[in-house]
Amino acid sequence: MRKSAFEHGRKLQHQQMQTELNGLEDLLKLMLDGRRPYADRQINPTQLEYCLSDAKLRAYMGPAGCAKTTTGCADIMLRALLMPGTQWFVARRDYNDLLDTTLRTMTNILGNLPAGTLLDRQKMAPQKWWIRPMTQGKNGEEPEPSTITFMGLSDYVGGYEFTGGFVDEADEVEKNNFYQMIGRLRAKPNPDFPDENFGIGCAFNPPSMTHWLYTECTGLDVSGTRVKGPSMTLFRPKPTENQRNLPKGYYEQMAQTMSLELLQRYKDGQWGNTYPGEPVIRQFKQSLHVKKGLKWHGGTVFRFWDFGYNRPAVLFAQVAMDGRLQILGEFLGHHIEGTQFIETVRAQTAQRFPNATVFVDYGDPAVAQHKDTGSMLALLNNAGVLMRYQRTPFDLSVQLLRKRFESIVEGDPAIVIDETCRVLIDALGGGYHLKDDGVTPRKDGFFDHLCDSLRYGVYNLFGVGTSALRPDQLVPSIAYRRPA
Repeated sequence: MRKSAFEHGRKLQHQQMQTELNGLEDLLKLMLDGRRPYADRQINPTQLEYCLSDAKLRAYMGPAGCAKTTTGCADIMLRALLMPGTQWFVARRDYNDLLDTTLRTMTNILGNLPAGTLLDRQKMAPQKWWIRPMTQGKNGEEPEPSTITFMGLSDYVGGYEFTGGFVDEADEVEKNNFYQMIGRLRAKPNPDFPDENFGIGCAFNPPSMTHWLYTECTGLDVSGTRVKGPSMTLFRPKPTENQRNLPKGYYEQMAQTMSLELLQRYKDGQWGNTYPGEPVIRQFKQSLHVKKGLKWHGGTVFRFWDFGYNRPAVLFAQVAMDGRLQILGEFLGHHIEGTQFIETVRAQTAQRFPNATVFVDYGDPAVAQHKDTGSMLALLNNAGVLMRYQRTPFDLSVQLLRKRFESIVEGDPAIVIDETCRVLIDALGGGYHLKDDGVTPRKDGFFDHLCDSLRYGVYNLFGVGTSALRPDQLVPSIAYRRPA
């Protein structure tokens, strides 16, 4: 939304107002900070930039206390006040959460506006407000009311048409649920506003770099490779922008109680980790199980494989002499044929372990049934990869994996992961999580593949009647040497 497109609203009128506001900034000041005298009211720079943007999709991402919800709600109210007859939504993932948080913020903003701004409300779910615009209608007539509908996206069933909207805590929302709302932007705006670009804004604390919002906002995948142009315009306020409205020592107190990972998100506003649902491997602790600079000590290289065209995956690992499993690297393919996947893994193996001669490969027990250009097992054999596999019961393998993450060997965790394995770390941290039933893992087509690779490897190594399999215990039948 370009500022010039609001010029018709510079003289804002309301039958309950005795004085005229002096343009958009004063209106925002009134909504955001109505308790203070005008002389003391301030708008954070990023707030103003966000509210005056004409971007189709806008994202307001920042640390805790950056007024992201207030900004998103004020933006929707601003548009409803200045554009008669438009229809807006305000949403969260779940409707009950919306009632407890976002709707309260919107009510506070409404309370800063003159009496009579709210014409009517529908209190039954989903709640709906009718807003009296602050601009004149045609020929001096009463302007057509705008509407704001409050809803939860997880139980949205369609049937509405909107001009635009705001999604609060968008990091909790599934990508499909978010983008389905773009298909509902069918309410034709008032023809008096032909230049307006109506769309959707959202707000959130920084999620993981493997979260869909990261790619939508940056155009990058988790490896930093550009995969597309950014779909959203990203606005990132600094923590200091809203500090005057926070309790004294707000961030200092936060630093005393939060882990480093959480501080990066909630204090510094950096991309971090957040996922709905309980992690499948809840025993995983990033501060305990993730290590920096794990090195291959020589000897056997283990590879744990999961196959498929969309997201084939492999983990590179070693087993220490005391039985501890060390995950040294990862590879997650994307729309890659079987032969290309195998050759890519072989090339990465040669690069990562140039002097390795002994390899052990464990994989998906369905390897013989996977078809790309033929049996995946045949492709592996042709490439000189001796794949070992066995029936891997899901429940038993998950239980074993959880037990290994709980176990301590010689004072150290039984499983450690190098910090470069960013997708696996994010998966174990909650990307691979349970459905609402608290039992069934959510197969998202992304995080589950590396976790499956880890399951196959751990089950084959430690689920075959031994509590710890050391390299010197390997028998010739499960190990092979690099051809001379």
